[in-house]
Amino acid sequence: MTTLSATYSPDDNKLRLYASTRLGADTYARVKAAGFRWAPRQDLFVAPMWTPGREDLLVELCGEIDDEDTTLVDRAEQRADRFDDYSERRGREAEGARKAVERIADGIPFGQPILVGHHSERHARRDAEKIENGMRKAVRLWQTSTYWQDRAAGALRHAKYKEQPAVRARRKSRPGKGRCLPLLGFAA
Repeated sequence: MTTLSATYSPDDNKLRLYASTRLGADTYARVKAAGFRWAPRQDLFVAPMWTPGREDLLVELCGEIDDEDTTLVDRAEQRADRFDDYSERRGREAEGARKAVERIADGIPFGQPILVGHHSERHARRDAEKIENGMRKAVRLWQTSTYWQDRAAGALRHAKYKEQPAVRARRKSRPGKGRCLPLLGFAA
């Protein structure tokens, strides 16, 4: 039996649906049609913003919508931790690629040219290609590692920005843009 629970967070104006097991095909189709997306790392369905239709669906499925236990900053810290893990993994892979290139290059005497016409020419050209491809891979992985570091810092910066009272007040006071807070019993 699947148990469902729903939460709403006024910090980010998002509805979240938690399921203890996999949803049935018909329920899944309804949730997807309502605009919910599966967030695998968080193990939940999330809607990008509150709408009356989404609220009605969650009330029908869960009975009630609770307020979210985690704050925007807590979720941003969890996200930043995930991004840091990604960055560390890419950094380790980049270092592994660099060491593989170093092992190949250490077998070639410094300054040794490719001897054209010699029986070693094919092997030397293959090694040169491996070195070049390995260095490209290492650089690409280092860039990816830096990207995830920047994303982690950006996630925290964005959460702190969204938590500012003036930003929250502007978001709450724009009813024409679909960002007006719902009447779920939360104080505005």
